[in-house]
Amino acid sequence: MKNILKINWLLEQDKPDPSEVALSHPQLQHIDYPIPKELGSAYYEQLEVTAGCTVFKAEHLFTKKASGQLFPLGHFKNEFTEELFITQTIQGSICCHRESVPKVELIYQHGSDFFRYAKELDLTPLVEASSNSVMCGMSITRGKLNKLIGKQSANLILKKLDLQKPPAVRVATIPSYVSRPIRESLSTSLTGELQKLYAQSKVLEYFCELINYLDTPEAGQHTSKGKEVVHDLKKMLLESEGKIPTLEKLASKYGISSKKLNDEFQLEFGQSIFTFITQHRLDQAYEALRSTDIPMKSLSAKLGYSHVNNFIAAFTKKFGHAPGMLRK
Repeated sequence: MKNILKINWLLEQDKPDPSEVALSHPQLQHIDYPIPKELGSAYYEQLEVTAGCTVFKAEHLFTKKASGQLFPLGHFKNEFTEELFITQTIQGSICCHRESVPKVELIYQHGSDFFRYAKELDLTPLVEASSNSVMCGMSITRGKLNKLIGKQSANLILKKLDLQKPPAVRVATIPSYVSRPIRESLSTSLTGELQKLYAQSKVLEYFCELINYLDTPEAGQHTSKGKEVVHDLKKMLLESEGKIPTLEKLASKYGISSKKLNDEFQLEFGQSIFTFITQHRLDQAYEALRSTDIPMKSLSAKLGYSHVNNFIAAFTKKFGHAPGMLRK
């Protein structure tokens, strides 16, 4: 049956029954992944915001036991009545797609988004379980896309992303600010028609940002000055201690706009400036807690946290357990 997403689960040993998700459904749909409890938990949600357009989200929460493993979540298969443009963006981990149509393996992570243009999908996604992750995405039929942004703009997107000949899948470097509307499209505080209207506004915002980004000569390319600047900035961040400088102060130091600086940094290193330094300092904290007896309060201050509780919360979110567990 077309427009029914079929999922054959791969994580549970007792092989639970496949799940089916209708792409055309008036309400928010929610499916819990059958992940063994000792490894973690995950769920998938999707909302049809208007005929031919759907937003979706999957969150994966892994335990320490799962760390370092690459998990095949399930086998996802569907056929559509016409070509769909699909985009997916992930935060917190790495995702690998084993695609059958066309046959290829692609990896994407924060800063590099996944794109599909096809009348069918047949894939097994694998998620790296060393950290929790959230994948957000949107699908829209070609006909709906033409009506929403115009055929010329739709053709521009497909051309710039090299998706003109379906079935096609690609991973492309996309700045975080471009994909942010997709990450925000599924509001948990709204329901009913208001939730759908909010999601529609985020889809429109996304396409405006994507078109503006792709329709520039330097989309996905560094300026020579930009590459030099971000490498200098990375070195400075790795050597810094205490409170993290604001993006505005860093931009002022290098004489370019904060948006341009962050985009150049993400293009080179795959993470925003704030994400990079935060993750680096948490990794430093992990090693310090394992190998030294530095007080946690002193460590949190050294890493730039205003209060030790903020450090504990950030550490727990990244590693799945409180920092104190390393000293027991």
